[in-house]
Amino acid sequence: MLRRGLCSLLLVAFAAVPGAAPAGASARHQHRARHHHRGHHRHRHPSRPTSVALPPAPASVVPAPFVPAPAPLPAPAPVPVLGHLQVPAREFSLSLSRLVLDAGPVAIQLANFGEDAHDLSVQRTDGSGAAVAFPAVGAGGVATQTLTLAPGTYRLWCTLPGHDALGMHTTLTVR
Repeated sequence: MLRRGLCSLLLVAFAAVPGAAPAGASARHQHRARHHHRGHHRHRHPSRPTSVALPPAPASVVPAPFVPAPAPLPAPAPVPVLGHLQVPAREFSLSLSRLVLDAGPVAIQLANFGEDAHDLSVQRTDGSGAAVAFPAVGAGGVATQTLTLAPGTYRLWCTLPGHDALGMHTTLTVR
């Protein structure tokens, strides 16, 4: 049974090959093969061909045209690292979360941990450049500004009347 199915499959495949024998010859061969192989072992006859005709070879293969690799993308510009500085304010003292910062952009946050309102000003100690003023914030309030600081020493102080004189000032080093 398995041989009969395999022979039929081969004959159908052979009939589909271009240049193969006509359909009538294929059917005669199929009938003869079924009758001949029933109950017999498969054997070769020198007069019968043992190979199947193959379809013609495809025309010469043309290689794909050369496509150069795309040019590498330019490296992205370095993004400056944003520094962070918190300035906790209490009654008549300012402190800094760090005493030294790298030059460049920095987010400065005034956090009022005191009971009275406080503000903040930032200016270079050499007097160059204008002072940057933070608004006054009440108890528990926070104000943040992003500044770009050049290397140097900066003075930070509360500008409310009498607060600087009572000790609400400090210095920051930017390298």
